[in-house]
Formats: sequence, C-alpha cells, structure tokens
Amino acid sequence: MTRLINIFKRWKNVYILFIVVFFAGVFGGIFFRKGGLVQSNSDSVYYGSIFLNNLDVGLLCLIGGLFTCGAIPIFVMCMNGYVVGNTINSLMIKGNIESLFTGLLPHFFIELFGLLSFSVLGTFTGVIFLRFLQGEIRKVNYIKMIREGFIMLFIATSFLFLGAIIEDFVSWI
Repeated sequence: MTRLINIFKRWKNVYILFIVVFFAGVFGGIFFRKGGLVQSNSDSVYYGSIFLNNLDVGLLCLIGGLFTCGAIPIFVMCMNGYVVGNTINSLMIKGNIESLFTGLLPHFFIELFGLLSFSVLGTFTGVIFLRFLQGEIRKVNYIKMIREGFIMLFIATSFLFLGAIIEDFVSWI
C-alpha cells in the first residue's frame, strides 16, 4: 500500500493537470453547449459493453499519450468533460437534476479515476520516452518503472470495470 501511495504522490501533478482539463471541459459543456437536449436512455446497457467502450478510451489515452507526450489524453479528457457538461446542462434545462444523482454520480468518480489513470500513465511514459530519445535520461530503473506502470494499469482497468458494473446495475436516469 505504501508503494501505491508513493506512486500517486510522484504522479500527483499530472493527475491534477488532467483533473483541471476534465473540469474545464465540463464547464465548457455546461456553458457553451450547442444543439438539442441529450436524450436519456432508459434501457440498461450491458456492463461489458460499457467496460469495453471505456477501455477503448483508456487505451487511446495510454497509447496516444505515449506517442504525443500527453496531447491526445488532454484532448480526450477535455472532450469527455465536455460531454459530461452537455449532459448536466441538458438535465438542468429539463429540470431533472435528480438524474445527476441517480444516473451520473454513482459511477462518475470511479470511472473518472480509471480514465485519469490511463491518461497519466500514457503521458508519463511518453515524457520518459521522449527524454530517453533526447538523451536526457541516462540512468533509469526500468524494472521499477515497468512494475509501477503495470500496477497503475491494473488499478485503472479495475476502476473502469467497477465503474461499468455500477453504471449498469446502480445508475439510472
């Protein structure tokens, strides 16, 4: 557990960056929304489909972060926040605020943490890779870095899976 806390302490600034980017997208979605109202889907969506969709987004952030040093994860997290902001705006216009608590909040923070972790991991590996290519990093404990990366990958995937289960069985609009 101490190792995990140390990992989060070491990467906290990148987490903070992505949290700020996500909530900037949320505010953009609330205040600069275009188009009609978001339609609620009363049909339950299978948690496997939700998980695979979120895993696709997470892998895009992971791989995109590796090759762009964080540009793709920043864009994805901002757009994800924008969609959440659009949803919040639409529910506010319809006067259906309780759906935020029954439909969004039960799984929101768990799923967000999973996507943030994928984004941070992709960005972190991208920056390390870039510094390696530039010759700035001479001595790195690659075993430790790979171990920490796999721990974060497992945690991020677990949070996305848990978020999908909660979204399917607990969240409703």
